[in-house]
Amino acid sequence: MVSGGSDMDCRNLSEVAVACPSDDALVEILSRVPAKSRFRFKCVSKPWCDLIADRLRCGKFPQTLEGFFFGGSSGNNFRHFVDLLGRPSPLVDASLSFLTELLEIEKIDLLGSCNGLVLFGHRRVSDMYDSLGYIVCNPATQQWAAVPSSGWTPFPLDDLDDERTCTYLIFDPAVSSHFQLVQFKQDDEGVCLQFRRNNDDDEGVAEVRTYSSESGVWSDRASEWGAHGWIVSYLGSALVNGMLHLMVGRDYEREDQIVAVDREGKKCRNIRWPKERGDIVFVGQSQGRLHCFSARINGTIEMAELSVWVLEDYDTEEWVLKHTVNFAHLSGKSDWPDVLNCYFVSIHPHCNLVFFVRNGSQKLVSYNMDNKEVRVLCTVGRDFECMTQYVPYFSAISVLAKKY
Repeated sequence: MVSGGSDMDCRNLSEVAVACPSDDALVEILSRVPAKSRFRFKCVSKPWCDLIADRLRCGKFPQTLEGFFFGGSSGNNFRHFVDLLGRPSPLVDASLSFLTELLEIEKIDLLGSCNGLVLFGHRRVSDMYDSLGYIVCNPATQQWAAVPSSGWTPFPLDDLDDERTCTYLIFDPAVSSHFQLVQFKQDDEGVCLQFRRNNDDDEGVAEVRTYSSESGVWSDRASEWGAHGWIVSYLGSALVNGMLHLMVGRDYEREDQIVAVDREGKKCRNIRWPKERGDIVFVGQSQGRLHCFSARINGTIEMAELSVWVLEDYDTEEWVLKHTVNFAHLSGKSDWPDVLNCYFVSIHPHCNLVFFVRNGSQKLVSYNMDNKEVRVLCTVGRDFECMTQYVPYFSAISVLAKKY
């Protein structure tokens, strides 16, 4: 039996292949080995290669959260990676040298990720606002593809600009080997700016554009959003049931909503969020379900609570309270500066772990909802603007044709 930490040579792997009575038994064995080793095992034989590639496409070898890419997106270096498994040599090279050492690649800024693919904005080194489009890459296979500019800048602009864009990557290998980008332009002061904390007096989505790696072109989509609300991009997003879920903010007198958007940028569903549950502070996906974090102050600052809700029934919009915790426990103290100053960046896709940054100390922290353990993982630094989770995908993708 192959153990979870084994790095077997090809001779031993061939012996296992002979001993396995069926493909199902082999899949069961390979599902227990590390993802990086499994990727190497494709070299054992063509049948092994085909079997592993097929099961990867079908999601039979689910990957786990390896860590986070993070850094600045306003001219600062993105090249940081937190390895959650604590290995001396991380799974990926945070410098992404297979991109940055190419002559045609200039300055890239981290924007997000989805199911193993990472999205960067691409611009000239000498000009912050001159967009060259986007780069979509797979760090595990070192494949990448260039996406042309949509005509909108993907980067944070100064506070004098009255239009902002945000761009989301959609990739679901169980559905298609193609990826999509959905881009929103919003009016007024930076409502869609990644991780901006100010959304006063915003008007909402003005225009929508989409890109498909299948067609290779951008398409204009008529916006049906208008003044119905603005996308608050720093509160996360979730790909659930094939649709992108985003938090849409409104004024103080109306309820916030979670909106489901398809690959064409069309608003397909509004999921109501009652005000009595508190203010939404994060939207994410875990264990196949939509999760929403909300914050409430019950009487005093010391009683401020984080609530974690899960959408148990998508059709009836039945939200179930999964967990509550006092912000004082998350921040490590009960005074005002840190109690509500936790910026949530992720929920583990396969277990009950929450990740957030303490804005005062700039510490990345994990919280285990099962045993209520709080762990400080690292310091992200003052230039931190964007953090995105990384779940590796060890399968070649034809649309990412370029390889270093």
